[in-house]
Amino acid sequence: MNGLGGFHEERFVSRVEGKLDALLSRGHGKLDEAARHICLAPKAKRARPRLCYLFGQALGVDSPLLEDVAVTVELIHTASLLHDDVIDEGDVRRGFPTVNAKWDNLVAVLTGDLMLSGALLQLEKHPVPVIMGAARVVYQMTRAAMFEADSRGNLDLTLEEWESIATGKTGVLFGWCGEAAGHLAERPDMAEKFSRCGHLLGVAFQMADDLLDLKGGAAKDPFADISNRNPSYPLLRAIQISPSLGADLKAAWAKDELTPEEVRKLGHAVLETGVAGLTMQVLSEKIAEAIDCLGDYREAPGGSDIVGWARALWGSLSSDPMPV
Repeated sequence: MNGLGGFHEERFVSRVEGKLDALLSRGHGKLDEAARHICLAPKAKRARPRLCYLFGQALGVDSPLLEDVAVTVELIHTASLLHDDVIDEGDVRRGFPTVNAKWDNLVAVLTGDLMLSGALLQLEKHPVPVIMGAARVVYQMTRAAMFEADSRGNLDLTLEEWESIATGKTGVLFGWCGEAAGHLAERPDMAEKFSRCGHLLGVAFQMADDLLDLKGGAAKDPFADISNRNPSYPLLRAIQISPSLGADLKAAWAKDELTPEEVRKLGHAVLETGVAGLTMQVLSEKIAEAIDCLGDYREAPGGSDIVGWARALWGSLSSDPMPV
């Protein structure tokens, strides 16, 4: 989504970042310092604020109204990262020390709480459906985080349960970007359709991230989900194809620690099932369904940029044209 909307999108993102800067400079001491450390990091892509802009552009929503929504969505997203790093005991994010590593868990948790409350306060003057939608997002993301933590190491997780986690982790926030734009445009019909579009894009985004783990790349070591005992979508599909692989993975995950060689062998065994191609097929179906939710807006400014971003998500994983 980065840059797809052109000059006006970049100006919008710049204004959102200015509001974030001001909001996180209100004399809260180390909480502000920690919030700025993660929220204003130079490598932040602002995918969710950009999505707010594009949905709003499609419906002709005024930028000042969208800016509050974009600030809210970025604060909610960043708060979830703070809490995730505490749960995962992460040390590095976006090439910088995590807040829990630089300070401690107390600062990380309270900074996340401060950002969540600040996110909702941004919507004080907005329509009730927008405010309630944001509150539901926080509720659903919290439940999904707990479900994900409880599912660590569980290869009996169903694909439906995986999708429930992906929807809660990513889809509901993407969906709210479209839902809020619809309500601000006084188009409840499009709020529902754009919400569905965002949900599907969020699940596709998570599926692509899981697949990237198998492929590796400049920003990600291959097979981290295996070493971290994360039941990703490709792993769950692979053990459906090969029950013996499932038995091998369960035995490996029962150990206290896996060697790099064990992880590598298991990773290649997963790839040999052909699961990468199957995952790409499902990914293309999610993207196609998301594009359908845009209706005639897929050809409009904003909507066409969302289509472009969705196709680029496919293109980041395959040199073949997307079959939609």
